[in-house]
Amino acid sequence: MIDLEKKTKIKEATAHYLKSEGFEVEANLEGYPKPAEIGWPGHKTTIIPDLTGAVDGNMFVFKLSTTELAKKTVEIDNWKLLSAYAKQKGGSLYLVTMASQEMAIRNIALKAKLSPGVLTIMEG
Repeated sequence: MIDLEKKTKIKEATAHYLKSEGFEVEANLEGYPKPAEIGWPGHKTTIIPDLTGAVDGNMFVFKLSTTELAKKTVEIDNWKLLSAYAKQKGGSLYLVTMASQEMAIRNIALKAKLSPGVLTIMEG
């Protein structure tokens, strides 16, 4: 499991990278505008993305994930919701994970019939 401090550092690094690539970034982080809550129509449950990035009128959603989280049905449901939202906004979902977990995350997404992009974070 990734601890809160490490999650924050990963989000900050991802936000910095996205800004350097010309994205307008919203992040669930201090110092950034907070992304909007997203939910399925008619359902009370919502999720706030870890980060969103807009470029050329398209919205991309970034979700930190680990293989431990990805084994939970609720996490896969979140991926589906965030993926659908991003597609509506002309973008796509990207899962942000440790390099050592990339293939497992890709395989879990494939089994869920999803094809998100994957950004990997080098460990160490």
